[in-house]
Amino acid sequence: MDEYLVGSVVPLEDEDGNEIEFTVLDALEYEGVHYLALEKADVSLDEPSELLIMKHDPEDEDVLLAVDAWDDEEEYDMMYQIFCERLDEAWEEEDGEEGGEE
Repeated sequence: MDEYLVGSVVPLEDEDGNEIEFTVLDALEYEGVHYLALEKADVSLDEPSELLIMKHDPEDEDVLLAVDAWDDEEEYDMMYQIFCERLDEAWEEEDGEEGGEE
């Protein structure tokens, strides 16, 4: 599984060739395919962040398939929803743990 990637920062190139760093928020395998949820690494807490879902090839750690390389928009939408639910649950658990420490 790709959980070891969670929290790591990966550089990606935008359409203009600029390198942008992204933080891996979550990783999962679904029906034999590996996926990563990423957000820009330099996002401040005050600005909204955009979730980026990418396919990952665990055999070649340098290979991430961008959204425009996906053949199936429904697949992307489904994975986006799954990651949103997983991340919401994780953040709710963190908030609950922080609230209980007082």
